[in-house]
Amino acid sequence: MSLVKPSRLYINNARRQIQMYADQFTVRLQAPIQGLTRFSVDTATVEYNTEFPNFPPYASKLQILFSDVVGEVEINIPNNVDWTSYTVNGQSAWPKNLQEYLNAEATTAGSSAVFTLTEGTSVGLPGFILWQTSLNVIIYGASTLDNPETSIMERLGFPLRLANRSIPQWTYTSPNRAQFALTAVGGVIASPANYILGRTSVIYILSDIDSNGQSDVGLQNIITMIPIPPNTGLGDLVTGEITNDYSTSSNPSTDFNALTFILLDDQYQPLELRDTAVVALELSLSYSHPTAVSLS
Repeated sequence: MSLVKPSRLYINNARRQIQMYADQFTVRLQAPIQGLTRFSVDTATVEYNTEFPNFPPYASKLQILFSDVVGEVEINIPNNVDWTSYTVNGQSAWPKNLQEYLNAEATTAGSSAVFTLTEGTSVGLPGFILWQTSLNVIIYGASTLDNPETSIMERLGFPLRLANRSIPQWTYTSPNRAQFALTAVGGVIASPANYILGRTSVIYILSDIDSNGQSDVGLQNIITMIPIPPNTGLGDLVTGEITNDYSTSSNPSTDFNALTFILLDDQYQPLELRDTAVVALELSLSYSHPTAVSLS
């Protein structure tokens, strides 16, 4: 009996083990792989069908102080809503959808504040947001300076890293918080950067087949990165074709009969896919002894 050494390996998360997820899965091979020295990811395809279309759980909150309410109010933005789907006369009107939600939450909190959110296209600023409110309010932009991307305000065009130079109304209130204020008189503020409602700009795929793909934050086991094209919709197929020379870039596990894969977003956080989403990879394999090995 001999051990076949395939030159290609095709992975599909539909073959994952029971009770695993579309974005975190383990597949067991029909025959073990032994003596692997190099590999490459030739193609990687992901059905972009995310559980949270725009705002992930770690970036879905607003902390607000209303002038007519005692104490800070925390508003949780629903994760499972596609905020880009709201239309008026066939045109996208997502700010109005979010505006209505914020106003309803303000009323629930006991405030008479009324928010007005407008896309900046009305004043020649495509991709920017204009905010206005009928009362004095303070909206906190982030909980920590080290990770501004966790704030929904980062997604709406208010990056914390610009707080001390680009937005006059944006100030630091403590070593780890930033805020901007809206007032009843002249309470209009335009975001200094384009809003980003895409769930992620790239998909990182990690696997225990490799321990050499380290990220800038020290994360190990990255085997490929797939960019998300603009205007990618839910259910679209996203494919990355890799051109790296794997002979100088990989440090694979040599022997295995199962592989685990994990998908992360552009903040290296879990990218939650719906259970039916397809993830498929094509790997090229190279061995120290490419011929079949006798097992008898």
